[in-house]
This record gives sequence, C-alpha cells and structure tokens, in this order.
Amino acid sequence: VVCPICGHTKFMIVEDLVLKGGLSCPKCSDGLSYPNKFAFDVFMQISEQYQEYITEYSPGWIKPKKYDHYILFKDGKEIIIEMDGGFHNERQGKYAAKYDKYKDTLAKEHGIDVIRVDCSYNKITKRFDCIKTEFIKNLNQYFDLSNIDWESADETGISNRLVEVVNYYNKHPFMSNQQIADYYHVNVVTIRHYLAVGEKLGLCTYVRCDPNRLKTSIPLALYDSNGNLIGIYVSSKHMAECMKDKGFHASSIRYYSRNDIPYKGYTIKQITWDKYESLQSERKL
Repeated sequence: VVCPICGHTKFMIVEDLVLKGGLSCPKCSDGLSYPNKFAFDVFMQISEQYQEYITEYSPGWIKPKKYDHYILFKDGKEIIIEMDGGFHNERQGKYAAKYDKYKDTLAKEHGIDVIRVDCSYNKITKRFDCIKTEFIKNLNQYFDLSNIDWESADETGISNRLVEVVNYYNKHPFMSNQQIADYYHVNVVTIRHYLAVGEKLGLCTYVRCDPNRLKTSIPLALYDSNGNLIGIYVSSKHMAECMKDKGFHASSIRYYSRNDIPYKGYTIKQITWDKYESLQSERKL
C-alpha cells in the first residue's frame, strides 16, 4: 500500500488493511486515535455549553502523564473524559486498569470527576455506532447532544490531524504556532512536531522562530499591485520557498527589494525586525 499523502510504501496483509480501517502511515500519521478525534469534533460543535476545553490535559499534579479531554463548565464544575480503547479493558492487561485507577484517584483528589467512554469494538464496521452509542450514554447528562452532526465527528475521526494542521499553517501565514495550538486546543509542542514532520515531507515550509537565527537575515513584506499586504517573510529564501508557484527566486527578490522595483506584479519591501514582530503580533484567525 502507498500513503496518498507522503508516498510512503508499506507492505500489509489484506485482512489487516481491511480490519484496521486502512493504512496508518508511520511517516505522516498524527498519532491520534479515532475516538479522540471523534470526541474533539463533538466538543467543538457544542462549545457554547462550556467555558474551557483542553485536549491532552496535563496539569502539574499529573505530569508527565495526561488525560484525553478536560472540560470546565460555566458554573465552575470540571470533568475529564477518557476515551478508552480495548487495551484499557482489564482483560487486555492489568497494568492498564491499574494505571487508569491511579489517574481517576488523582483527578478526584483535585475535585474533578472522570468519565470513561468505552471505545472498544470487535469490527471496524461497527466502530462508529459503538463509540457514538457509548459517548451519548456517558455524556448525555452533561451536555445537550441533540443537534450533533455525528457524520462530521466520524469524518474528523478518520482524518489526519497532522495534514490538517499543516494545511491550516499554509493558509494562515500570519499565525504563530501558539495561535494555531490554541485554535486546535492542543499543546504548542504538538504543533511544532506536526509542522516539522510536514516540512520533512515537503508539505510546508516551516520557519522555526529562533530570534538568534532569524535576525541574521533581512525580513521582507510582500504587497500586491493594490498595496494589500500578502505576507511577511524572515528572508528572501523564505519568500522564494513560499512563492515558488509564482516563480520567485531568492536572488531576484534581494535585487528588486533593495532597489524598490516591482517584481512579477508585486512590491517587496525590506522591513525592520521590530516591524516584522509588530505585523506578526497582529495575526488573526
């Protein structure tokens, strides 16, 4: 089988390919389970019903361990939702059950109830129905789930979050990693990892914002023929990589920006790092 995203080739037994629901690519997989992406979509649909939502919840008293989902309600009540796959079942291993009990006890000591959703299923064709049923059974008392688009949750469950984040990064050149992390309700370290993998696979040009490295170059601002700002870039090389579909070349970018001459219908201006950081801070969703 060949991954349609990165082209990685992997040999699989046909039965495994069918029963496991397709290819889990070792190169570009997001590392997230179907149940957790399913739950994420549902919680995003009902965001008006709570005050705060965090995935991969890891407060100081549980680190380096973490919980799947954390919800803070507007009345101050807190709950944790754990989406338990088959390996959580005690029949699959006593260690998992002991580990779950430890996490439950610690959460309750901090005044937080833990709701465990049984996400085990015996056939891939029954996955959606099993998880949907268990999700409603365990969480219906906390949320109004009457208007949920369950097909959307299913689609999110089988999607690749890494590719989704990379595409979002490409479409929002003014957004910082932290802003993207806040948008997806995940840790910024996860976003950095996804973008680094995306760069390695050629899916994006990831600029690591290390001030000591970046400030050795001259930042640039790109404007269209009407004077509208298109993007900001840390160097001519960065701009060339981002605008390669327009035939931009780093050497030409340097020449035209220094001499204030339009390039391929665009205007390129050299800016200060203070200006770059000012524009970056104005990034919007």
